[in-house]
Amino acid sequence: MKQYVGLNASQKETSVCVVDATGKLVFQGKANSDPGCLDGAAAQACAPR
Repeated sequence: MKQYVGLNASQKETSVCVVDATGKLVFQGKANSDPGCLDGAAAQACAPR
């Protein structure tokens, strides 16, 4: 299943939004603007539901 990710980054915090091919919201959250934190948010967004 295709998923699309949108990021809204600032120096301190990045908003993450994931939608599927139909536009249905799959995940929405925020993480510190740090590669490790963003990796954790991506892993959470991609976890099986």
